Amino acid sequence: MKTFDPTFVRILLFSVFLVSLYDLSAQIVMTPATPIPPKVLRNAIIKAPAEIVWQQLIKLDNMAEYTSGYITEVQKIGNGEGARRILKFSNSDQRTESVTFQNNRLRQINFAVANSNLPQSYMYAFYADSLSETKCRVTLRAFYNVENNKNKFEMNRFIGKEFDLILKGLKQYYEK
Repeated sequence: MKTFDPTFVRILLFSVFLVSLYDLSAQIVMTPATPIPPKVLRNAIIKAPAEIVWQQLIKLDNMAEYTSGYITEVQKIGNGEGARRILKFSNSDQRTESVTFQNNRLRQINFAVANSNLPQSYMYAFYADSLSETKCRVTLRAFYNVENNKNKFEMNRFIGKEFDLILKGLKQYYEK
């Protein structure tokens, strides 16, 4: 039978004690994070299974199919986190969106928006929640930080209108 040096055992036990003490103190001091509320929030109930709608949302290059002419062309570069897409709009504007987070189990995908005509870049997220076997709720949430009230109003108005068009298009796409 192999025996350990008593000094080694004491050092090992003391190390375990210190790690436990540190972990306990971290748990006592740390408070849970509070989620940041979205600046713009829109949702729609869609008569289609959440998984089917989710698969449509993560394709990235098909927004023109369900945005009723608002988005006219999409160029996709990559898949999943880190992927980008370039959107062309009916008014000739163009912008780039990057996927910053994708979780298929939660059915959540987040985008960082760049090159828009807005005074501020922003992030938004799609969520597809199952309500029944044949119905889901798609939610869009936008996050940004603006100091100027005029810019805040402009951002809210623009993003809200865009979210309404996207959700209306998705609803029409599945409920035709």
